[in-house]
Amino acid sequence: YVNDPRLLSREHNFVSINATLSVDFLGQCASETLGGQYYSSSGGQVDFARGAMYSEGGQGFIVLHSTAAAGSVSRIVPKFGPGEVVTNSKNTVDKVVTEFGVAELRSRTVRERTAALIAIGLCALSVVPYLALRSKAMHPRELEKRPAEAKAIKEQFQRRQDSKWFYIGLAIAA
Repeated sequence: YVNDPRLLSREHNFVSINATLSVDFLGQCASETLGGQYYSSSGGQVDFARGAMYSEGGQGFIVLHSTAAAGSVSRIVPKFGPGEVVTNSKNTVDKVVTEFGVAELRSRTVRERTAALIAIGLCALSVVPYLALRSKAMHPRELEKRPAEAKAIKEQFQRRQDSKWFYIGLAIAA
């Protein structure tokens, strides 16, 4: 009864905020598995996301850190690996929030979704090869050979870190 999306949707401006473990470039959420192994349960995530989606003026937020393992593992990935379970489908996800900002996914194309998710991710590991192929971007190991460029990127990263709470506040206020 409490998790019924039909009842939740009757609340105007209903907001759902759910955590996930990873998001792929389509905007699908894997909230139950890590590396193909079960880690958690879905709880009411899908119900509350759908309730927000159907609510007049409602908004659904999926929140996660952009990386794990001290920044060495990206939580935003081009596609899920074998054994990963999709908890929230791309058609239910509205907004994804990381420490770098908000990606609005509702009614977006796959290309727009991908760009928005890359913008709020750290572009570590699994995302970097994709970017390198798409835009001939520099791999982080190459930056070690170019200290001036590395310094500029580190400064940009620090500015983004300093403003992370601003972006999260914007997401909740929106």
